Amino acid sequence: MRPEAFFGVCIEPKFSVYRICTVEKGETQPTEYDPGPSDFGGFDIINTKSTSIAERRPVISSEENFALDLSMAAFAVESTNAAPDIVPLSMPLLSDAQGPTYDLLSFYISRTARSMGNGSTETNPFVSQLIPLAFANKFILGLVLCQSAVHRATEDTSQFAVAQTYYNKSLRSFRQSIDEYISGQEVSPLWLALGALIMCFTETAKGDLHGSIFDHIEAAGPLLSRLMTHSANLPNDLKNFIVEYYVDLVTISMISVDPSFGSTLVLDSQFEVMAEAMVKDGYVGQLCGTWLELLLLVPRIFDFARLSTSTMAADRFIVFSDLQSRIVSFTPSAPNPPESVLCGYIFKHAVHILLLTALNLGHSPEGQAKQHVDNCVTEAFEVLLQLPPDARINTSLCWAMAVIGSCVCDDIRQTELSNRLTAMYVAVGLGNIRATRILLQKIWKLPLTERTPWIISRVMRENEIWISFV
Repeated sequence: MRPEAFFGVCIEPKFSVYRICTVEKGETQPTEYDPGPSDFGGFDIINTKSTSIAERRPVISSEENFALDLSMAAFAVESTNAAPDIVPLSMPLLSDAQGPTYDLLSFYISRTARSMGNGSTETNPFVSQLIPLAFANKFILGLVLCQSAVHRATEDTSQFAVAQTYYNKSLRSFRQSIDEYISGQEVSPLWLALGALIMCFTETAKGDLHGSIFDHIEAAGPLLSRLMTHSANLPNDLKNFIVEYYVDLVTISMISVDPSFGSTLVLDSQFEVMAEAMVKDGYVGQLCGTWLELLLLVPRIFDFARLSTSTMAADRFIVFSDLQSRIVSFTPSAPNPPESVLCGYIFKHAVHILLLTALNLGHSPEGQAKQHVDNCVTEAFEVLLQLPPDARINTSLCWAMAVIGSCVCDDIRQTELSNRLTAMYVAVGLGNIRATRILLQKIWKLPLTERTPWIISRVMRENEIWISFV
């Protein structure tokens, strides 16, 4: 790109909202932006009167109880040498830190952040990273409050109107920030990129059924790429969290997007390289736990599935053997929390099933492949039974349970899985958990010969249910 070129964004229709790409100065820059329905669309609410929010809300640690003060102090020290266009040197205090703002921040720290993070590490970046940034930027603060409001509304129907107000306001704010970025104003890519990521998990919290999350994921891609090219002064913990955040979103969401309709999600090689370096360093996160290495294999499995049947059998065999070897040899590192290790094994079985079923797209496996899939399902259920349904780690299991569940044929296991997802929904309160159960029930109505993870996007299309399992 020429030095004088303006590195901006181009918003084009993609799924139902927008797509962001880079444009140079002088090029046409369409600014259409449709935030979608003003209501919650697929926002599902359940009646939880039998168990109040207060009863389910976990006891807050002293670290979380004073998260705002501690994180602000730590962030102020950490960002002393940060570039002004990446992280600000000072953080303005909230002028309205009472009433609704205070209540939503309290709910976010005590409930929402704990639901988003799976507990694999002592420090939760949804608090230690996002809260300081929220104090530094009103745009991020508004999105955090929106996420909290939406999550609270899934558990308390009386808060629905408040959540809808925050949701609509966040979409308008996002559009305004993008418009400012397009016009060349000094808007840091950090705020826009984080904004898109936060909106993704807001859609997760409300149980979006219209695919809005995929628009936010695509929007985040080029913004994050731009951010990472200027990330020398970005705190390492924040950088790792952003990489984990994005890799998790893209890899988990791939299975929901039907490539036959011209829509695909691609993991940028830049992030793949950074994530692989994190794996080598033994990174464990609140999103990918101990299984980041496995998630990096998902795009390669999709590439393998897209190989034409006319491709030389030897080439396909080599690719399959390499993937199979890496999956089978994967072992979660033992020093990590036991629940995170167990979840790592569940993902191992799920990724293995994804690979095995890629050999015969559109149809359930046969012969030895079917036996291997059945063994993976059995072993996954054995591990799953060791995890309590109300454990925090369950917040990361929707994708694995969808992949495994799509191959479950007997009624007993289907009932076990359905009941577990219901219990998880009540415990965690994220709408995508309930959406996962709805989707699996659709899959279980299909003929046995069609039940495979690769049918998920088709079932979504036929039933007009567009969800991500993030």
